[in-house]
Amino acid sequence: MADIEKNIIIKADAERVYKTLLDVTNYPKIAPGVQTVMPMGENLTRWKVGGPLGSTLEFSVEMTRIEPNQRIGWSTKDLPGDITTSGQIVIAPLPDNQTQVSLSMNYDSGGLQSLLGGGIEDAVESTLRNFKSYLEGMPRRFEL
Repeated sequence: MADIEKNIIIKADAERVYKTLLDVTNYPKIAPGVQTVMPMGENLTRWKVGGPLGSTLEFSVEMTRIEPNQRIGWSTKDLPGDITTSGQIVIAPLPDNQTQVSLSMNYDSGGLQSLLGGGIEDAVESTLRNFKSYLEGMPRRFEL
């Protein structure tokens, strides 16, 4: 297993950050490679992500911990083989209408890297930058 930990400060209040993160329809707008995210019931979503050479990967994500305006935890379901990911996003209000977003993620380093073509850490960092831009009203999207 490998771990990623990333932080970013966003010029938006914690409630807006939380609500935007909780709305899974935003993820294709901010996360490189994410094609669709469909709600499948309470705390369960179905993701379709582009991989190398035009391949796609579909899997489910369960929200395992929801603390309004503070934390969202998740784990993946039904990825091929023994590949798993889990993580959480912690939302911390700061002065001057800013919020710190801290993302930590655990994943199977070999299997997920090969399925998605590597660059997991870069994808997480791009997603956080895109999220910041999205919330701060800048229509810029960072690609890998």
